[in-house]
Amino acid sequence: MIFRIEDNDSSDGVHRIYRLVDEDLPIINKNELDIFIANEIRKEVNGANDRRVLSYSRSLGVCLLKYNKLSDKEIHINNEICFYDDYDIPNTEYVEYKNVKTGELNHLELYGLQDIICEYNNKHKKPKNESDKNQETTPIAVYDFAIDISNNELLNDYLKLFTGMGLKSRASPEKDKEFILFQSPNDYVIKNYSESVYILYALVYKYGMKKKIRNEIISAIDSVFENRFSDDDCNERDGLKLLVKYLFNNREAEHKMVKKIIKDSENSDCYSCYLDSITQFHSIQQLSFEEACVLYQLSENNIFLSERIWEIYAQYYL
Repeated sequence: MIFRIEDNDSSDGVHRIYRLVDEDLPIINKNELDIFIANEIRKEVNGANDRRVLSYSRSLGVCLLKYNKLSDKEIHINNEICFYDDYDIPNTEYVEYKNVKTGELNHLELYGLQDIICEYNNKHKKPKNESDKNQETTPIAVYDFAIDISNNELLNDYLKLFTGMGLKSRASPEKDKEFILFQSPNDYVIKNYSESVYILYALVYKYGMKKKIRNEIISAIDSVFENRFSDDDCNERDGLKLLVKYLFNNREAEHKMVKKIIKDSENSDCYSCYLDSITQFHSIQQLSFEEACVLYQLSENNIFLSERIWEIYAQYYL
């Protein structure tokens, strides 16, 4: 599972497209595919104005504390990419493209940036025959790609090889546990309950999640009336239940991935004049359960699901 913050309501935000229709797919020659992908990644990690790929993180905490400072943006959940237990490798990395003439969709498995670099170097050592040259000029429509870019050194070498430019010094894909997708049409999206996600994340981070707590929170999510969720097709209820299960299974992994981000967030010069979700997160870490709970009650947010999460945890920790 990987996560992303999307600022869909902001007129100033760079709004991404999660599902491309065939007419909007970029058309290139097949021999330009590696360079095209590398340039799209370079634009994303170096913050270009025309970036369009989708940047996700392996860590929910990274998204919440670094890329949603006002806690008012959508939380996207991609449940198709996951990482094997105890290994820093994804279940899949790939590139897909369509032959413009035949319409055939080709799917190529990738095995990390190191493999892409080695394959490129080996390919350019061999002399090309006429068949290779003809294939290289075949027009293709880039359909999708998925690549783990969370190693700064490898990513820098990859970008220099294919684009002639490396990472900017401020780029932080390794720290952010970054994963790149070109399309992600099946995301679950949290729109109305991002505050509840912050509270749940903070409580799990500090206190963990017993199996009984997990089951009670899932029941609480099921009890929310349908009209309390977003009215578009973003599967918010199912997305919330996925997050509960994710945090139940991945608390230790989140601890490792987000420790430095939490320190940065604590030292941030972005101050809030009200008790927003990030301020609540830090209060839960720093105060006793009773003190943090009282502080939440003073906020008068009155979100049913948030209140139920507090009530469920209070049964065990108050």
